[in-house]
Amino acid sequence: MPISRLPLLALWLLLASAVAMAQAPRVTVEIEGVPEALAENVRAQLAIEREHDHPLLDDYRIQRLHGLAPEEIREALQPFGFYAPKIEASLTQTGEGQWLARYVIDPGEPVQISRVEVSVVGAGAQEPYFEQWRTHYPLLVGAVLNHQVYEEAKRDLSRIARDKGYLNGTLVRHEIRVDVGQRSAVVEMVFDTGPRYRYGAVRTTPTLLDDELVQRYVIIHSGDYYDADRLLEMQRHLANSDYFQRADVVPVIEEASDGTVPIDIRLEMRKRTRYSLGAGYATDTGPRATLGMERRYVNTEGHRFSADLTVSPVRNTLTARYRIPLEKPATDSFDITSRWEEEELDTSYSNKSSTGVAQSRQLAYWQQTLGLSYEMERFEIADTQGHTRLLIPSVRWQRLQADNRIAPDKGWRVALGVKGATEAVVSDISFLQADLRGKLILPLGGGRFITRADLGASKVAQFQELPVSQRFFAGGDFSVRGYAYNSLGPTDANGKVVGGKHLLVGSVEYDHYVGKRFGVAAFLDA
Repeated sequence: MPISRLPLLALWLLLASAVAMAQAPRVTVEIEGVPEALAENVRAQLAIEREHDHPLLDDYRIQRLHGLAPEEIREALQPFGFYAPKIEASLTQTGEGQWLARYVIDPGEPVQISRVEVSVVGAGAQEPYFEQWRTHYPLLVGAVLNHQVYEEAKRDLSRIARDKGYLNGTLVRHEIRVDVGQRSAVVEMVFDTGPRYRYGAVRTTPTLLDDELVQRYVIIHSGDYYDADRLLEMQRHLANSDYFQRADVVPVIEEASDGTVPIDIRLEMRKRTRYSLGAGYATDTGPRATLGMERRYVNTEGHRFSADLTVSPVRNTLTARYRIPLEKPATDSFDITSRWEEEELDTSYSNKSSTGVAQSRQLAYWQQTLGLSYEMERFEIADTQGHTRLLIPSVRWQRLQADNRIAPDKGWRVALGVKGATEAVVSDISFLQADLRGKLILPLGGGRFITRADLGASKVAQFQELPVSQRFFAGGDFSVRGYAYNSLGPTDANGKVVGGKHLLVGSVEYDHYVGKRFGVAAFLDA
């Protein structure tokens, strides 16, 4: 064999040997005597476990790693308060090149906390958020020492300080003193907040929109005390505006000076126009198709325009809306809406055209909407036909609180609306109507408990003259499930549903997810 081929052959033999050895772990590690949580931490610390199937692990290294194991086990148990364990370690050969490393652990009595001294000093020492952290400090006298909890408490304190603008906050003292003989520990921590920073210059990326509109989204001002929650709230409002593909509110910490932090608002515009096309199926409407167009910004003042068409066997709608942002564009707007809708059910038919305006504003915790609409409706229900013109002023108040507005596990919503019309002003009939709707969601047993109620009441002299769209019905996906859409209500002499002057719907439900994407629910609607 040529000499030049010897190194290649040696390399091939080494790789073949490594592959053969990698086919089965060289060391099996067994841990006994401690709960699974402790055993997992021990296993993660053991070098002999981490290298148990290494292709180059030889007998000498196995014995060396086994010799290191007792000290590694002691270090793995200390974070859980066990400082004086007893360890029986054995290493036996079970076959050709195979070993069993066995560790029987008696963790002993854990160390308990005998004294806790935590304090916050500096400019922010008396602030309520630091006081709350101090009050809820998780390590208490008499509890088992847990280093993980200790480290989490430190991280929480640093996060609070950073979020509230104490950017120079420092743990000037933090230690745990353990007396192994007495199985006791003293925890001491002193945090100096340092000065609280303020917002510096607020710098905004130029966009296609007027800067005056963008500035109406800015809820912070140079000189105000720094608060990360306010920055997140502003970023959320900018992102939800739908003007921007990207909206980042960035505190430039590295440029902080003289007690101030500059804030960069980095914006990237969305495409001006969005088109949508969809198809689906709902038990209320059957198969349906939708077509939509949205002009996200008609002009530099941020006005919007949208148009939507929905077609189904039960209901057809065509809606056009023009929206003007007001002084607080994140919550306040003025809408001009024109809508046509046609609905045909087994017992009723309605064809309605409406044009209206609405002003929506945030008042403290409530969203208030004042509206005025002119509606013309041609309808047939049971054996009654009619044609009405109505000028309807309305007001609605709504409040929502939830941990997640799209898929909440906990939250509630309440809405109250009042509307009416009078023959004295344009309308063919007079009526007054109010509705109250509420929903509550609570976590329960790994799932969600949901309850809701819908109440409505009308005052009208001649009920048969009230158009279909202003009557109350029940049944359908968002009412009493298990019954067809709008199939429940008072009936005429022939048993045909004619709707009602009043409404009361209640529901209780329990949802439980099966995996991440599916769930089951049990409910009672009435």
